[in-house]
Amino acid sequence: MKRVLHIGSTYTFALLFIAAGIFHVIEPSGFARMMPGWPFPYVMVYATACLEWLLAVLLLLPNVRIAAAKSIAVYLVLISLQTYLLHVREYHFQVKKIQNKPCYG
Repeated sequence: MKRVLHIGSTYTFALLFIAAGIFHVIEPSGFARMMPGWPFPYVMVYATACLEWLLAVLLLLPNVRIAAAKSIAVYLVLISLQTYLLHVREYHFQVKKIQNKPCYG
């Protein structure tokens, strides 16, 4: 039973990463808006989609599954950090806008 859950969760997680990559390709403008000030945001979106597909495939290969899982963990931490910093920046911008103070980034 434990083995079935392990295999099922591995395939489910890989499927979610494949779906995330597909959504990056289908709707790149939504993801590009999450990277204000980044150079070439659409290139970054497509590169992220390819990275997600690569990690999903690697997760399905038994020989590299543990390395893929560790890479996914690092990737998710970095994405979460980038999203958090985006929200902090947007909040700072909105507060300065409400207070009629100049916004310098």
